[in-house]
Formats: sequence, C-alpha cells, structure tokens
Amino acid sequence: MKWLFRLIGLILVLVLVVIVGISLVPAEKIANFAACQLSEQTGHEVVFQARSNPSSFRYLAFVPTASPYPTLNEARVPLLSSHS
Repeated sequence: MKWLFRLIGLILVLVLVVIVGISLVPAEKIANFAACQLSEQTGHEVVFQARSNPSSFRYLAFVPTASPYPTLNEARVPLLSSHS
C-alpha cells in the first residue's frame, strides 16, 4: 500500500513538472513553431499578427480576408423552405 501511494505521488509530481516546464516556454516561440507547422501542412503562409499570450483557455478564430464564395447572407438562400 505504501508503494502505491509513492507511485501515485511520483506520477503527480511528474505531471506537475511537465506542466510547469511547458508554461516556461515563451509563447512567441510556440506560436512561431505552430505557424511553421501549419505552413508546411497547408502549403499557405501562416502569420500571427497579434502578440501571443499563454492561456489555459483554448480557442481558435479564423477570419478570412476575402472569399470567392458567397456567405448565406449574401446568397439570400433560405435555410428552410416548405412546399404547400
């Protein structure tokens, strides 16, 4: 039983060390790495225009600058229609 508590404590300490280690890496370095990886995978240039801040809340926002395809509002296509 004593060994089980020691093993659980060791695992918790290792998880804590990993979390602290990741939080000490500069956010700009992580953002540059992510931009390079996305550029390689998509074939498009990826640039982060704002300053990167570390956060525990994850979100991703994509705002296209121009699209050849009309949006639903521009196309004026009803989402639902009925035939009587």
